[in-house]
Amino acid sequence: MPAGPIALHCGELSISIDLAHGARAVSLRCDGEELLGGNSADPVEHGMYPMGPWAGRLLGNEVHADEQSWPMPVNYGPWALHGTVLDRPWEVVGLMQESDHAWLAARTELGEHWPWRGSMELTWSLHRSILRTSLILRAHGSEFPAVIGMHPWLRKTTRFGEAQWQARGAVMAERRPDFSLTGELVTDPPIHGTLDDAFLVPDARAQVSWGHGLSLEIHQSHQWFVVYDAHPQLLCIEPQTGPTDGLHDGAFGSPVLVSPGKPLTQHTAWTFRRG
Repeated sequence: MPAGPIALHCGELSISIDLAHGARAVSLRCDGEELLGGNSADPVEHGMYPMGPWAGRLLGNEVHADEQSWPMPVNYGPWALHGTVLDRPWEVVGLMQESDHAWLAARTELGEHWPWRGSMELTWSLHRSILRTSLILRAHGSEFPAVIGMHPWLRKTTRFGEAQWQARGAVMAERRPDFSLTGELVTDPPIHGTLDDAFLVPDARAQVSWGHGLSLEIHQSHQWFVVYDAHPQLLCIEPQTGPTDGLHDGAFGSPVLVSPGKPLTQHTAWTFRRG
């Protein structure tokens, strides 16, 4: 494993990836401006990292399947949050840096706490003004439920202006105070304030704009996003393959099952536009 973060660059975009701590991006710059931030050194609270085999809060801090339950480690306050891979070491499986294209592929196991054998693969790819991330979750034995996604901590204030987000046609999954979902969708949801909520977005796109100087379109392969904007200086727009607590039968149907030969894949394009 490299001793420090691996840097990729293409055009106005550059990114630094720390394989030792979740294969996360610890820096993402557009035209030299840093867009990622953090609230602390806690693995949950900084950079941009993959989530899996679940994303978000796991109600009861345990996973259920075939009438059995397995407790998951509590890693953030009272919660088992954002899966098992966000702070694991990853290994490089591919790396290329050319003038108009750069990419890094990495892989890790799901770890000893997850009751099934499995692994995740993550590819970071830069091409012109687009960052692409690709996540693949594989089962190496029995099938298991899964939700995967990407978690960026974006700075609200940059030299380009103040961040605002939007998602056309988005409806919000109504939740209870314990973050369990009621199954109802709020058709005219708030988009500012103290959100920590899941949104179903028909065209699978969300946008962040920093004033009139820079915009970021997030277009993914699935329709779920989680938005966290309660921090005064940071904004999280998290593309996910399923809703909050999506490992369990719940408000929005049965979970996706990953099995040998049937991986769960998420592709996301992060497109930057100036002006």
